[in-house]
Amino acid sequence: MNDFIQLIKSKNISQIKHNLTYSLIGKIACIPIAAFFISVVIELIKALTTTMSFDLEMYNPYAYTISYINVIATVFGILAIFLYLLRLHFDHKLTKKHILKHPSILLFIILSIWIIITTAINGFTPYALHGTYYRNESLFTFLRYYLIYFMCGVIVTNKQKDFLLHLLMYSSMILVFCNLLDYINMLNDQFMTLWSSVFYNTNHYGYYLTIVCLVSMSYFLTNEHNLKYLVIFCFNLIVLLFNNTFGSYLGVLIGLIFALAVSFKVNLINKQRIITIAIIIVLSTIFVKAINPLSSGNFTQLYTDLSNVTEENSEAQMAGSNRWGLWLYSINKLNKKPSAYITGYGIEGITDQMSKKTGESRPHNEFLQQVVFFGLPALILYVVAIFLIYLRGYHYASTLSIPTIVALIAAFGYLFQSSFGNTMYYTSPFFFSILGMTYYHK
Repeated sequence: MNDFIQLIKSKNISQIKHNLTYSLIGKIACIPIAAFFISVVIELIKALTTTMSFDLEMYNPYAYTISYINVIATVFGILAIFLYLLRLHFDHKLTKKHILKHPSILLFIILSIWIIITTAINGFTPYALHGTYYRNESLFTFLRYYLIYFMCGVIVTNKQKDFLLHLLMYSSMILVFCNLLDYINMLNDQFMTLWSSVFYNTNHYGYYLTIVCLVSMSYFLTNEHNLKYLVIFCFNLIVLLFNNTFGSYLGVLIGLIFALAVSFKVNLINKQRIITIAIIIVLSTIFVKAINPLSSGNFTQLYTDLSNVTEENSEAQMAGSNRWGLWLYSINKLNKKPSAYITGYGIEGITDQMSKKTGESRPHNEFLQQVVFFGLPALILYVVAIFLIYLRGYHYASTLSIPTIVALIAAFGYLFQSSFGNTMYYTSPFFFSILGMTYYHK
């Protein structure tokens, strides 16, 4: 706080240059991310202290909480970005040569411009400006993902990354304990469904649990003497197994495999602890399947679904909990309007038609969703930007900090599971914040 006061009291450019530090800017950038990370606790308090029934298609209590956080995120996010650019200007780094050294950031800016253009082409419909009642994702929401949460994640320092990731883990434990208490009937069914916690949808809680499991797992893999991360991982994994979002479970497995691959390049990762995590996942899976038979058979079903898709038989449409059918429907819609491959259908552009035909409003694949909403160029910009972030991490692997390594592993696992899910206004900022933290600064 003192450094911010000193900046306010600066009387000339020379004092501003001295007082405007990257650490201070990072503190401001922490505010949007921290506010969002603790939103789960705010929502939990609301869930435990109120009893109300509502139609999620008309009203979602979490949306009310996020509407206030959006204001905080936008104001402090813009302030942090402005001050960061000012600091770069003072350091003579706001030049073409310097900007071109950070193509991922540039591509996210271009992506933001592109989605504005495609939205204008498809029309500023009510969905584009406000989103649906349930998903609450408008043009401004997507811009906030790319320009606020991602950029703030880029700006924060390593020490601040560490603070934010621990805030995420500790917040998750509050949800976990309440979920377990609910399981043994001590909370009077305060949540929408047993294993959805404050998210009102088990899949959405699964997205969150994927990130927390991978963050805690990665800290365990990179810390020799602190077992608290293993405890956090185990509790969140148990809840994820009960939650039974298979795509999220696979995301954790892919994250572990990625951690193993990274361990050959980064000495900070303990390979023996990877084996420990693998054993815990196997034993936890067996344990949960034994006491909750409804969550068993996922791998068998996966094999069956792959066989059906390969054979292109009548059951293929149902593969992946109907996801294969949703993907085919989305691709068919694109094929019927070739120009949509360039500009998409706009935000929620096929929602009404898709809902009538399939009962679902989106493709349930975030990569395909990019194409449907904003066109193939948006997907290319998005994928290339992320690829370049990981390529940058590979080149500087020997100098990566622990929080950056943790973020890289967590974001990778989430990216895999996003192949089976949707963006959502109360889950996606977790990912984009952590994706920003994967960015390495020299």
